[in-house]
Amino acid sequence: MSGHGDAMDLLRQDLSVDDTSERVNALRRLKGVAASIGASRTRSELLDFVKDQVVDNDELMRVLAEELEEFLPLVGGPAHGASMVEIMVMLCGAEETYVREQAVQTTSHYIDGLDASSASAALTIVQRLCDDDWFPPRIAAGSIMPAVYRRAPASAHADLKAKFVSLCRDDAPMVRRAAAGSLGELSAAMGPETAVQDLVPLLAMLVRDDQESVRVVAVGQVADVAVSLPPASSSEHLLKLVKECMVDRSWRVRHSIAETLAKALPAFGPETIRSELLHPVLALARDPEAEVRAAAAKNMGCLDELAGKAMFDANVVPVLMELLEDEMVNVRSASAQSAMDMVPRSTRSLMTVMERALGDEDGEVRLKILAQLNKLADSDADEEASRRLIATIIKLATDTQWRVRESVIRSLPSLCKSLGPDYFNEHVMALYMAAHDDDVDAVREAAAEVVAPLCHSFGLSWASECLVPAIKRLLDNAKYFMQRIQAISAARHVVDTENAELCAQVLDVPLRGLEDPVPNVRVYACRAMHQLLKSLPKALSDARVRPVLERLMSDSDVDVKFFAGEALQGL
Repeated sequence: MSGHGDAMDLLRQDLSVDDTSERVNALRRLKGVAASIGASRTRSELLDFVKDQVVDNDELMRVLAEELEEFLPLVGGPAHGASMVEIMVMLCGAEETYVREQAVQTTSHYIDGLDASSASAALTIVQRLCDDDWFPPRIAAGSIMPAVYRRAPASAHADLKAKFVSLCRDDAPMVRRAAAGSLGELSAAMGPETAVQDLVPLLAMLVRDDQESVRVVAVGQVADVAVSLPPASSSEHLLKLVKECMVDRSWRVRHSIAETLAKALPAFGPETIRSELLHPVLALARDPEAEVRAAAAKNMGCLDELAGKAMFDANVVPVLMELLEDEMVNVRSASAQSAMDMVPRSTRSLMTVMERALGDEDGEVRLKILAQLNKLADSDADEEASRRLIATIIKLATDTQWRVRESVIRSLPSLCKSLGPDYFNEHVMALYMAAHDDDVDAVREAAAEVVAPLCHSFGLSWASECLVPAIKRLLDNAKYFMQRIQAISAARHVVDTENAELCAQVLDVPLRGLEDPVPNVRVYACRAMHQLLKSLPKALSDARVRPVLERLMSDSDVDVKFFAGEALQGL
């Protein structure tokens, strides 16, 4: 029997069993079978066979839909795309949502792979799905319409638009919802002029649909449609619609429009924002529903540019301060995030907002500020305000939330660079060194990892005079083996400065670790020494390091011997 026959026969055998998992595994080999038997037999035999085998099993249909996503080349390319029409129609008509969604994704990808000569296959698929009496195929038709429109010749566009209108007016809410979800992508495919004429009226109709679920999806497409239009067209045709959505009776609809603000607002331009939309947006931020307030707060990060400084300071900043007093943590967290989205552009205006967020009782809110402190390096804030904010941040180095402490420690190099080494020595050094003895490993690790950035921020002279002696004191004062490992870890990160003099100065720390009575410390010291040796003069390494490492090659601990050997290889 030929190899081709073996592959097809094996697939038949594996798909004939009752065990679904075995049948799934068989379908996962579909591309291999197609490649083995060739494009001709794949078109004439394989596709019909697998279609008949999976039609009664939702899980198998989903897997088949996944496997067909990159299948077009295996049937001979776009010229033979029509051979996949039947199987695509069958999968898109699936009643189960998770099967149909995968089928829509696969079919859209397949349609994008067609060329002008095979575009009729896409038209056939959408025609059959639209004409089906059962609603699931019509749901799929609405979802694949943008892909079909992109691929179809201009002569077919009028018919496709008529079909899409019919889907938008369908009796089944789920069909209208699917069509609504395609409005943004279809608008981009049609172009501004056609979109204004044909799609904006459909968007307005669906945004005012009786079914809440349809309105929610349609509102979510407003931003995509607005982006596809020139600002003047967006203001003329969509402004009234957006304002209606912001006061819809359903909080889910208001939440949906709030989620799109960051994308939608720039499409209208600054003048329209200032004159028409600023106050409705701020009203959303004061909505009775916490989810709406949080969504609005999260998406206000463009208002500093669009509203202008005067209106931003007078109207937006007070609302952000209000939101930071909200009883719901997610609202306060979203407000803090929105403030950081506007840094460093508007840091001067937002200093009080950031200070308020840093004082929040919830660690998640504080982290929204702390996680992006590097932005403050390029901020427009005055020196006094910066010092006040930094002082607030530094106090959080002893916060009860370990992630807050970690964020503060990681931010120290960029945060304190502008304040200079004297300020750091006086106000921050003690807190920083205390982080090396934190109860949480992630905080200790952060303290070690910022050694080199601190050296770069304050200079090698400061590192030699202040930081290296402090690292040595860590080892001198260590009472437990983990404290000794931390001191060695800090010393190891001096290597990242790529300065031989500093590395030589800190050499005593890992050398003492090599003599430690605890094997784990000796192991860590060997690993640290392996890194340090890259930056040490050979004469110094041979004189001080080699004898100790060679002695450790006879250590009683097998791991110590292994890592000592690795370190020796670096000499």
